[in-house]
Amino acid sequence: MEENKSESKNRIVPVLWGAIALLLGGVIFLILNKNQVVEEKDDQITDVIKARDSITVIYNEVSSESARLKGDNEKLNAVLGERDKEVADSKARIDEFLKTVKDKDKRIAFINAEKEKLRKKNLQYEEQIDQLLLENKELTKKKAELEDELSTVSKDRDNYKNKAEIGAKLRAEYITVKALRDRMIGDGLKETSLAKRTKKLDVAFSVLKNEIAVSGPRILYLRVVAPGGTAVMGGGASGSGKFINPETKQEVLYSTKKEFTYTGSQQDDIHLEFEDGADKAFPAGEYLIEIYIDKTLGAQTKVTLK
Repeated sequence: MEENKSESKNRIVPVLWGAIALLLGGVIFLILNKNQVVEEKDDQITDVIKARDSITVIYNEVSSESARLKGDNEKLNAVLGERDKEVADSKARIDEFLKTVKDKDKRIAFINAEKEKLRKKNLQYEEQIDQLLLENKELTKKKAELEDELSTVSKDRDNYKNKAEIGAKLRAEYITVKALRDRMIGDGLKETSLAKRTKKLDVAFSVLKNEIAVSGPRILYLRVVAPGGTAVMGGGASGSGKFINPETKQEVLYSTKKEFTYTGSQQDDIHLEFEDGADKAFPAGEYLIEIYIDKTLGAQTKVTLK
């Protein structure tokens, strides 16, 4: 009896070990097979991502080039805009397809098909863009040439205008300067050469004829420069002030001014008088007398008061 049990036990043990070995083998097979499936799935995902990333690269390159090339050329901007939209639409179609289709081969095939469409379309766009860039370059060159021509014409016109203005300037001649004082007896003024007795300066001159100067109203300015080099400026009644010389662009202080009408011929015995309303004494020394006609120097002379 015991021998039969021992023999039966000896027969069961090998069977159990065999079963265990089979189970272990199955488990190992399942683990290895699962890893292989995961690896294959990872490979599939990686292939799809690589394919999709190639479209993203195209999209980024196109967007970057469009931003660089866009400018004032409306036709070029329109073509660049069309190409940008074409690539963006293709990218959107791929994203939508990947959401609904999970098969690796179908995904990659779809992406490659879209990529091929973009390649063909881009060739057409590149021809248009190159042509428009060439035209834009020519237009820019012509624009620069026209601007140069206009600048030259403008300079010639300004030079002619300046020459005409210079040629039309009025000149003064035959200047006489009288220092006047009050009479000791009676009314009126009398000429003097003494600075401390001087009450008023009377400057007489002629405006010469200029064939190209236009007749009409003009402004005469008298500038009296004292021995110290400072312009003599009177009180409110003297009409003193300042202006900008159009030739020198410098500020000029004047002692007095008045209007006169140029008739187109020489005009004699024109007078400009200066009297300091504050009754200040004229210092002794040499005075510079300047006559400006319409803010440009027409003549000058000197006079000495003792």
